[in-house]
Amino acid sequence: MPTMLDLLTIEAEFLRKSQEYRGIMRQLSLASADALDLNTQENIIAEGTFVRHFTLWERSLEAAFIYFCQGGESLAGTQHICRLANCDGVMVRKILGAGQKYIDWAVPGNVRERAKLFFEEGRPFHDPMIGKADVLADAQKIRNVIAHDSLEAWNSFAQVQRNNFQTERNFPMSPGQMPRARTARSATSLGEVYFDAIAEVFAAILRA
Repeated sequence: MPTMLDLLTIEAEFLRKSQEYRGIMRQLSLASADALDLNTQENIIAEGTFVRHFTLWERSLEAAFIYFCQGGESLAGTQHICRLANCDGVMVRKILGAGQKYIDWAVPGNVRERAKLFFEEGRPFHDPMIGKADVLADAQKIRNVIAHDSLEAWNSFAQVQRNNFQTERNFPMSPGQMPRARTARSATSLGEVYFDAIAEVFAAILRA
């Protein structure tokens, strides 16, 4: 069975990298939300930083899931009820993968359903993730349009624009411009808002 030190290590690695990526995003100049931004260099940096942070979230989420599947306690001392028994990390990965080459941790809804399948009432993953479901879904859509550049991804990105700015932009906003922009509701860039929301969800999972 894993120890609390294992979970603290997972958290420490996440926080170290999350703060590094947030610092990079903070150093970029703010972009307009209402006009095309032609700073290609900073847009590319923003895109790369966003993908790195989202990948960190996926990797950390998987590590925490496997930790709790093995019976590890949360940072609050709670031992959540997992439907697996006597499984080490290797076996948990095999069961999670179910013969697939990759385990999907990107789609929030899929992770919540997986949590409900493996854990009683989906704890500790379901409730923290459902509380930020819209933000996590939007972050995934931004990551997708950067990574895939497909028509489907761009259509989903248009929805993210409507969620953040009430209307779709009347110019081709790049996925790197959006994290550098901000809304009237925030004094920081949207990239930092997304990073902070993901960090908040992960902290809640580890302490549930």
